[in-house]
Amino acid sequence: MPVNFSLTQSTGQDVNGNTVVTTLAMPAELRLKFQLENSYIARVGFERQIGEKMTVRAGYAFDHTPVKDASVGPLFPDSSRNIFTFGVSRMVMGNKEISFFYQAMKFLNRTTNVADNNKIFTNGEYQNFAHLFGFGLRIHLGEFAHPFDR
Repeated sequence: MPVNFSLTQSTGQDVNGNTVVTTLAMPAELRLKFQLENSYIARVGFERQIGEKMTVRAGYAFDHTPVKDASVGPLFPDSSRNIFTFGVSRMVMGNKEISFFYQAMKFLNRTTNVADNNKIFTNGEYQNFAHLFGFGLRIHLGEFAHPFDR
């Protein structure tokens, strides 16, 4: 992915008061190489209805990273991850369903030491963790049958 920088001009005065225009050139184009490989995701989940109006859900996923060590860096700090989820839905006011959920994503620590990356300074240790909270409102139009009623 090329990143191009343009030329800029700066106007100023020298010690004698003459106007001087200086052209500043940015460094040559920098190319970031993204090397990816095939990957996989394994998932398992659980859903249980509690009473007539509430459903709880839980899940786990393992997402293996497709990013090779040579492509890992501050712009792309990807690694394999363990994902834990929890959610609850409840029917309210007739045909409306509200849902809350939480997802915790623990990226596996990743250390890269690729010789080609020494000149672009992307070798190092990468540690990440992500939290995701959500809320949803769903309105069922027409006749509604809960999936457990089928």
